[in-house]
Amino acid sequence: MFSLEMNNKDQIPVLYARTTAANCIRVKNSLISVGLTNLLDTADIQVTRAYLTSKMPEVAIFDEDLSGDIAALIHEMRWSRLGPNPFLSVLFLVSSDRSALMDRMLAAGIDEFVFKPVALQSLLQRLEKQVQKPRNFIATSTYIGPDRRVSFYNHESERPVVPPNALKARIEGKPISNENLKEQVTQTLALLEERRIVREVRHFIDLAGQMQSAFGKSGDWTKLLTQMLNMSRHFVELCVGSGLVAEVKIFQFVRHHLERLQANPESVVRADMVMLLSAISPIHSGIVSGNLARELVDVDRFLGTYQPMQP
Repeated sequence: MFSLEMNNKDQIPVLYARTTAANCIRVKNSLISVGLTNLLDTADIQVTRAYLTSKMPEVAIFDEDLSGDIAALIHEMRWSRLGPNPFLSVLFLVSSDRSALMDRMLAAGIDEFVFKPVALQSLLQRLEKQVQKPRNFIATSTYIGPDRRVSFYNHESERPVVPPNALKARIEGKPISNENLKEQVTQTLALLEERRIVREVRHFIDLAGQMQSAFGKSGDWTKLLTQMLNMSRHFVELCVGSGLVAEVKIFQFVRHHLERLQANPESVVRADMVMLLSAISPIHSGIVSGNLARELVDVDRFLGTYQPMQP
């Protein structure tokens, strides 16, 4: 429990980024009064940025009135572009009537709100939640942060990932060393990325199936083709950035195939659709099975011998 009697409170590095207003000073003094004395206190967003990088806080508390783009700062941290721990606990002190700001902060990846005027007990309860029942994390193409979905997963790739919890480890008297934290962060980010790719590939496969079903019935299939083409370009960039050589070959082929279909939709025949699904299926099966090498053993031969079907 995050209580006045809890051990190790004085060892928790807490970043408190605020204004110089009197109510913020009261929050700071309240934190110190309950034993959170390892306080990194700042009223400047650039100093906040420096603290996130160099001081390794395990909790970050932001006040809504801090001058600067707090959401962009948190987004940068969650995407592992700022500081060594993108999974540290983030609380945001905010007035309950600022719904647009709250939406933006949720999109940036904060953990919890604490509504103003801040009651110390409410703040401690949010911190306790980060120890006892923290949310797991999920990643999409635009978001890394706590998973707020209903807990129903129809595929392993939909499951969130348990991130390292430096705050909980500190409370339990088992602080994570810098070296171990770095290793855990790397592993967690890799698993988040892997599940994100699998989700996106599964969606890509679904679109291909829908396009094949719609082909010849209406003009709807060309809209799906455009969606798939945009996704295939995204996948090429994603796989290049991740060093996934075999996947790059597959999605470059798929992209070129889709570009040909889009350029001459009137010449498309059903065999083109079948070939498209044949090209996508190995990467989907390989990622899902965890044995991409086996699934793509004939990729080079396939891509070297394939000739587009002609009407």
